[in-house]
Amino acid sequence: MVEKDSLGEVISLDRHQAILMTFYRNNIIHLFAIPSLVAQMLTFKTSVHRSMLFDTVRRLYPLLKAELFMSFDDASLESYLDATLIEMERQSLIIVDGETISRNPAKLTQLQLLGRTIAETLQRYAITLALFSHEPDTSKSDLEQQSQMMAQRLSRLHGINAPEFFDKGVFSTLLNSLREEGYLNEDDHARTDKVEALRESVFGLISPEVQLTIEAIQSHPAE
Repeated sequence: MVEKDSLGEVISLDRHQAILMTFYRNNIIHLFAIPSLVAQMLTFKTSVHRSMLFDTVRRLYPLLKAELFMSFDDASLESYLDATLIEMERQSLIIVDGETISRNPAKLTQLQLLGRTIAETLQRYAITLALFSHEPDTSKSDLEQQSQMMAQRLSRLHGINAPEFFDKGVFSTLLNSLREEGYLNEDDHARTDKVEALRESVFGLISPEVQLTIEAIQSHPAE
C-alpha cells in the first residue's frame, strides 16, 4: 500500500502481505546466508581477524546447512567464503588489510541490511541455546516446546511477521543438527561446555535488545 506524508510517498506491506512475502524470502535465503553472516559479524564488531571469522562460519555452517539445504563441504565452504570476502571488498562493504577484516563505516547501513537476512535464524538459535545452557538436562521434546513458546513471545515483542520463526519443525531440525555435531551426549543432554561456547558465539551476533528479551523471557517463562 502507498501512503503520503509531507516528505512524499511511503510504500509498505500490511501484516498479511508481509507474511506472504516471507515465502519468497525463504526460497532464496540460502543464497545470502554466508554473506549475511559475515555482514552480521561486522555489524557488531568493527573488525575481526580472518581466522576468527572463518572459525565462526565453520561453527555455525552445519546448523545453517541442515535448515537451508546448503551443500558446501569443508573445502568448498572455505573457497566460497574467500570469494564472498573478495566480492564484499569489491563492493566497498568491507576493508581487508592483511588478515584483518573491517567494516567500511560509510557502508554500515548496507551491511546491517544484509545482516538482517540471517538475523532471525540466529535469534532462533540463541533461544534454544540459552534454554539448553540454562537447563542442560532438558528433554528434546520439552526443549522444542519451550523454544517454540519463547520464539512466539519474541516475535510479538519485536514485530517478527514470519510464521516459520516459531515453527516447531525448525527447532527439531536444529536439535538434530546439534546432536550430529556432538553438542549433545548419548542421552540427548547438553555437553555444557560446547553448548555454552556456541551460545556465546551466537549471542555475539544478535542485537543487545534481543539478547535482553531472551534472557528476560527465560527468567520469567510464565509471564
